[in-house]
Amino acid sequence: MVVQLVGFLSGILVVRSLSKADYAVYTVALSSLVILFTLSDLGIGNALLALGGKVWNDNLRLGQLIRTALQLRLAYFSLGVLAFTAVLFSLSLRAGASLRATIGIWVILSLSALLQMNYTISSTVPRLRADVTRLQALDLSAALLRLGLIAAASLTFISTAIVLVINGLGYSLQALFGWRWANAVIAPQARPTPADRKAILDLSRNEIPNALFYCVYGQASVIVISIFGHTREIAEVGALGRLGAIFTILGSILTTVVLPRFARLQLRGELIRNYIQVVCCYLAGGGALLFLAFLFPDQLVWVLGAKYKGLQSDVRFIVAASLLVSFIGLVFSLNAAKGWVGGLYYSIPVIVVCQFLAAACLNLATVRGAVLFGALPLTGGLLVMLPLAWRGIRRAPESVTP
Repeated sequence: MVVQLVGFLSGILVVRSLSKADYAVYTVALSSLVILFTLSDLGIGNALLALGGKVWNDNLRLGQLIRTALQLRLAYFSLGVLAFTAVLFSLSLRAGASLRATIGIWVILSLSALLQMNYTISSTVPRLRADVTRLQALDLSAALLRLGLIAAASLTFISTAIVLVINGLGYSLQALFGWRWANAVIAPQARPTPADRKAILDLSRNEIPNALFYCVYGQASVIVISIFGHTREIAEVGALGRLGAIFTILGSILTTVVLPRFARLQLRGELIRNYIQVVCCYLAGGGALLFLAFLFPDQLVWVLGAKYKGLQSDVRFIVAASLLVSFIGLVFSLNAAKGWVGGLYYSIPVIVVCQFLAAACLNLATVRGAVLFGALPLTGGLLVMLPLAWRGIRRAPESVTP
């Protein structure tokens, strides 16, 4: 919670320090970076967690999986950077950035994506071994580094490029220590294997259609407002989205702490009990946070600064949308941690139908319309993910085979 809170404070400091024009470009840059993250993964991280949960105490086998996954992600990254480039340049120029500034942002984000990709793979080792304290210390150190540098920049000179460089320094710290910890555990002779490559691809293949779909849909609010709105609306969507990030703390904690343990469970009774516990805990905590947001909208908007005064009516929708997206992401992560992703692509046509309905009912040129367009259609995915979870639980053994 402390790590998430420090990250939230950094984000709010950026919102208050940057002008609306700069923050519009920053919003587009972060959305483009998320697309690159997604395209360089395409289910590999979840497949690694699911397969690693079976061999987490075997240093050689775990090392082979880690190195195979990293090799695959590098290959995906080289392809994903093409789409990332197209999205970044088109949206950044529409948001008001110059061509020179966009090129600089492209370089910074590409390096940041490589560092973060390295960390997400290497951190699987301490996550599977429930070495939470070490991960907490590293995440907190990186978060404090970002907060300190952003605070210093806000008192001197701050711009979109400077904030992105500071974010990249945090990724560098995580990548360095994460890889050192992984190498201290996995066997030195571990090398990528064709068998592991096939196993990862077989498991991640079911996620690829959804990953490709969600890499665009996940940034639907920013993309829509960039097309139909103006610089002011782009900045407001980004700022309100940053405010909503504090309400995803609960989901982040469950994802970081619970998922690795959930991936190691094998028996049907354990899976049912833990699945219900996680979902109920999220709904209870999320409901309480949503209630507070409806009680204190003025205070929430005050956090963003005077530039965003007048968004009280929209902040409630932002919080509700953030919690909804976080919950759907949690359900997906629980399924993916156990490899329950076969048939997940059926969620795409369901969500597309919901998109058409939302587009017909919402004004996409407004902040509220763009935010709701990015969140509401995702509920259609639950109609597919929940039955997949039930099918996976029913197929689990009731007891350990002697």
